[in-house]
Amino acid sequence: MTNKFFFLAILLSSSFTFAGGVYVGNGGDAVYCTPPLHNGEPPFGGHYALDYMMTLNADNSDAAAPVQSWEESRDRIRGLLAKGYPSLLESFDRFLADLKNSDDWTRPRIWLPAPHGLIDIQDEEIRRKVPQNCGTSGNGISVIQTVVRNKQPNIIRYEYDSTILAKLHEQPLQFSFLMVHEWLWDHADSPQIIRWANQFLHSKKAETLSAEAFRLSLKNIGISSRSADLVSVCDRSPGVRDAILASGANVGIQKGCSAYTPEDLGRLSTLTVSADEMTNDDFTGLERLIVFTFSNSNIQSFPEELFDLNPQLQNMTLNNLPNLQEIPERLFLKNPKIETFLATNVPAFSKSLKCFAPVSSLHNLSIQGISETTLPENWLAPLPDNVQLVDIRDGNLTSLPPKFFDSVPKNLKAVYLMGHKFSPEEQSRIQKAASIKGVNVLFSFH
Repeated sequence: MTNKFFFLAILLSSSFTFAGGVYVGNGGDAVYCTPPLHNGEPPFGGHYALDYMMTLNADNSDAAAPVQSWEESRDRIRGLLAKGYPSLLESFDRFLADLKNSDDWTRPRIWLPAPHGLIDIQDEEIRRKVPQNCGTSGNGISVIQTVVRNKQPNIIRYEYDSTILAKLHEQPLQFSFLMVHEWLWDHADSPQIIRWANQFLHSKKAETLSAEAFRLSLKNIGISSRSADLVSVCDRSPGVRDAILASGANVGIQKGCSAYTPEDLGRLSTLTVSADEMTNDDFTGLERLIVFTFSNSNIQSFPEELFDLNPQLQNMTLNNLPNLQEIPERLFLKNPKIETFLATNVPAFSKSLKCFAPVSSLHNLSIQGISETTLPENWLAPLPDNVQLVDIRDGNLTSLPPKFFDSVPKNLKAVYLMGHKFSPEEQSRIQKAASIKGVNVLFSFH
């Protein structure tokens, strides 16, 4: 059996069926350890994934959960992601979907054998030494380039040393380390980050953590659910894809989604979207987006990193999102330039405004169509000091808590409360409480 067909047989033996595509690039490496000849020498012999060797404990032990096959390791990691980081599970499944592809160039990824091996592309960022019997060359480390990963506009091409992969497959944990390494390039651009994320995902420790702690661990290591590279417009959520094409047409870009370049995306300053689902990758490349409108959707939650790569956002409008019940507190963490924000019929904002705390330049905040009869006592407290106007007209409010105005932005000048159901007595009480803080409250424009 040729090396090419040996590797394909390994992959085809995994009985999974997934769909998708989204991706990035670089390489994966192995080292060879000469079997020890004497007692007391490091207990390594054969081929090992470089990530594994670079993350050993002081006593040469590893932290990995034992596995008997690549399939067992793959399914174990899928289970961890399903519990702790579902958006990464979707990405992992898309990666797995094309492991068996060696000849279909219409797929998002393709794996091509290099029958005579690969040249070392020297992307390892090696900071540790390995045991003396494991590929050392003088003061350095002789790594074996096992996979080279090349990102093209619509496909990722993997070239692999099929002989070394076959050797790694003899030790399923090592094969798993290499496969997961290749997938993690989708979500990080540093070998060091990938190395420690790889070690963590294979560790027994990961199995003991809560979903929140598991997710936080990966984030602290440096893994984001966003792709590490620009995602094709075609691969974005359908509503976002269509909105990008429409916005592009308005500025003279007459192209299909597959032909969009980073320069094209950089020309878009406005975007109007209606979509019931979105991912953290949907707005990548829209670095000059200034005005964003999102309307008429049944979406239930926003990905918390959705706007992380849109630092120029200044005006945002959300209309008629009745099923959006919660806003991630860090949603606008990297959007300090937002000046004006309008939300109408968005229940999530009746509960909390904490997501606006990082938006230092916010001046005008309008939350309209509130269905509740009152608001939380500390509702205004998270707003940045530069907020001057809070417009919460048109809804069902009948009262506000007695201490509602105790904690308000330093520069707040006015609160609009037109179109609610306050009694004359409650209006009087509210105006008195607000005036103590120097805030003008309007119940009508007359």
